[in-house]
Amino acid sequence: MLVADYLVNVLENYKVTDAFGIPGGVILDFLYALSRHPTITPHLTFHEQTAGFAALGYGQVTGRLGLAYATRGPGILNLITPIVDAYCDSIPALFITAHATPYSTSPLRVQTDQELDIISAVSGFTKYANRIENVNDLPHIIDTACRAATTGRPGPVLLDFYSALWKKDVSFKLPTIPYESQSELSSMLQELEASLSAAKRPVLLIGDGARSMVAQEQLKNLSKIMPIPILSSRFASDLVANNSLYYGYIGSHGCRFANFILSKADLIIAIGNRINISPMSDSFKSIFQSKKIIRFDIDCAELQRQLPNVKSFQGNAKEVLSLLLKNPLKFKGLSSWISICNQIKQELWYKDTEFPVNTIAFLLEHIPQDAILTSDVGNNEFWLARAYIQAKIGNRILYSKSLGALGSSIGKAIGSYYATKKPVYCFTGDQGMQFNIQDLQFIAMNNLPITIVILSNDSSGMILDREVRKGYSPLHVDKSSGYGHPSFRKIADAYQIHYMRITKNLSNVKFPSPLQPNIIEISIDPHIELIPYLPKGYPYQKLYPEISMELYNILNTL
Repeated sequence: MLVADYLVNVLENYKVTDAFGIPGGVILDFLYALSRHPTITPHLTFHEQTAGFAALGYGQVTGRLGLAYATRGPGILNLITPIVDAYCDSIPALFITAHATPYSTSPLRVQTDQELDIISAVSGFTKYANRIENVNDLPHIIDTACRAATTGRPGPVLLDFYSALWKKDVSFKLPTIPYESQSELSSMLQELEASLSAAKRPVLLIGDGARSMVAQEQLKNLSKIMPIPILSSRFASDLVANNSLYYGYIGSHGCRFANFILSKADLIIAIGNRINISPMSDSFKSIFQSKKIIRFDIDCAELQRQLPNVKSFQGNAKEVLSLLLKNPLKFKGLSSWISICNQIKQELWYKDTEFPVNTIAFLLEHIPQDAILTSDVGNNEFWLARAYIQAKIGNRILYSKSLGALGSSIGKAIGSYYATKKPVYCFTGDQGMQFNIQDLQFIAMNNLPITIVILSNDSSGMILDREVRKGYSPLHVDKSSGYGHPSFRKIADAYQIHYMRITKNLSNVKFPSPLQPNIIEISIDPHIELIPYLPKGYPYQKLYPEISMELYNILNTL
């Protein structure tokens, strides 16, 4: 078989079904090899960045290898933002490119047009990156790359092929799919048992590292035999949304009731949550001073971060939860603690649900239960996260978490659709909408059931808030200071996509069918600030705008 077909056969073994990219001369042989294998469909996006984000959306939803390809030079450089996003958010993804001239250490700035040392460029933010110039190295390098992307803490890998190899005839055997053996975690049971027996107010703190269908099912079963209140990071709220013991997400823009409950806890059991909190923070350092923390993480590098009063164990969420299910730990006195949690949640449930949160929640209440949500970056993601809790739904949400890649949501929506063949609701702001607006053509041309919800506040709202809080006059953040956007109604017409606009008035609103491309624009006053937020130095349960001191004192002394 040809080298190009060998690579595609390996990808088939990894259950890859879709690939995203733009053709280029050095990768045409790979692209035509994909066309000879009907199990993997290549999709032409209209920008390489979208191709990369589509691969990430596919990988996030399926847990399998996402695949993007690009030609040399500018093509692969346009994939760098999605590559870094995959690295920061632990998404399994393979990025394929090629070069026409064997690599050289020549001091010439440009030896061959459009060619560069892409391996050096991405080595700091990939799990594995290598060029393939010798056909005999090919099986080992491809196997190493795919294993690296999909095992341990997942992440992106990049392979840069010497294009002359694509049509070489080879007879290599296909590699076996790796199986991860379980870590030894039995030593943690004794620690957990002792800690739970001493605790009066324990909580489970779930992070995105606990994500998998198995782990979700395990969490449900664990709650039946270990009824401990559950909190989460904002990005993991969909993991436990339907759990009766879930009390929201924490953080500087978290749910008030979640932050309050965290302040009351005396034991935190963190699973798949890296506890990305500075122990030097005036607001959050009391967590480490007043509570015991037991954390589990698959990445031993994360456990090297020194946090006071924290006991750490290495292991993935599936293993930890499986072990707890087999060895349920007994403890007493949780009913009063759960009653306190319920009281706090009830008192604060409707705080911070003004427009636009209530409007977004209304929309979420009318979407299909199996629809995927994708979020962009900015005020829109925080409004969506709070509305998600308010709407009491359990749909999967994809974020760009640690990197915060503006403009990522359209690409992830495309990848999510091909991963699930279910409707997708893509949330973005009027600024993020313009980053990859060209892929509306892809959505319209393929009649994808993607509804793009634009939270349009005619500004770069998050940066506007920060400029105001720093005492600056607006700069490049609104219409008066250099920022603007086109008419999204006219954009929708240009791409022949159904458009509707909604405001605060929700009477007689009828949402369009989710089975077609749609653009829904929610008009928001640019002066509506992002709330709640934690002012610097405030106790982490005292978010702004502040509740009445009477209620605060009542809840704070429970």
